[in-house]
Amino acid sequence: MNVISLHTYPIKAMRGLSHDAMAIGKSGAIGDRRYMVVDGENHFLSQREVSDLATISVLPAETGLLLSVAGQEIAVETPTGSERVNAMVWGDVVHAALVDNGVNQALSAALGRKVKLVYMDDAARRSADPEFAGDGKEVSFADGFPYLITNENSLTALNDHIMASAGAAGAEPVGMERFRTNIAVTGAPAFDEDTWRVIRIGDVLFDCVKPCARCAVTTKDQRTGATNPENQPVRALTQIRRSADRRVPGVLFGENLVPRNEGTINVGDEFEVLERRAAWPVSSFKVR
Repeated sequence: MNVISLHTYPIKAMRGLSHDAMAIGKSGAIGDRRYMVVDGENHFLSQREVSDLATISVLPAETGLLLSVAGQEIAVETPTGSERVNAMVWGDVVHAALVDNGVNQALSAALGRKVKLVYMDDAARRSADPEFAGDGKEVSFADGFPYLITNENSLTALNDHIMASAGAAGAEPVGMERFRTNIAVTGAPAFDEDTWRVIRIGDVLFDCVKPCARCAVTTKDQRTGATNPENQPVRALTQIRRSADRRVPGVLFGENLVPRNEGTINVGDEFEVLERRAAWPVSSFKVR
């Protein structure tokens, strides 16, 4: 079992980057989801509300980031933190640094609505859900936990179901990019991740704290922002991967991770399951 790809998303909800090596920090991969787009009330925005976020590419630059949006480039300098806002992401409030107003005006014009870009600097803190992560664990602007791992053979099994259920209507398989993973692995049986408790990648240990409940963002094309007309893969996940544990409602794909130590992992690194748990319960039904 090996790592086949590594990914970070410098700005939550925008396009990600692929890496040959990834530095593992306690609250997330270095450079992963440290920026976030918020509305006029400082509530976070995702592709659920603004599909065009999927069309914005992000590259690292010498003094920050470089965005490519609607045919123009927007340079984002890492903010000093002198101006701050209380940014809301899910149920958390993060006292985040505000990016330069010129950037916010340009981004608002490109998206056709008033938005701001905020940055989680060293002074900003956010706790991961202690029910699953334990006390004292931190997370970036990711949905809830520092890392997400996905299994190539689970995606194959999901796509097999999508194609088998398509009938005369036709269908297309979905790619792993729909799930905005940090770490993708191969060699494990489909949905074997339901049983992982502790894993090792290179010299880094991770606790597998819970499966990841998936939302409508997975139905968005990660290049164009277009929504899948058949509501895939959520429709298929509803048929075969509904959580039967009320603590994590919804449909499941992938596993949330919390690292035990820092280090660097690489594409091609061996992946090993050190401890297992009882399989997370899921339910399924056929739709005709």
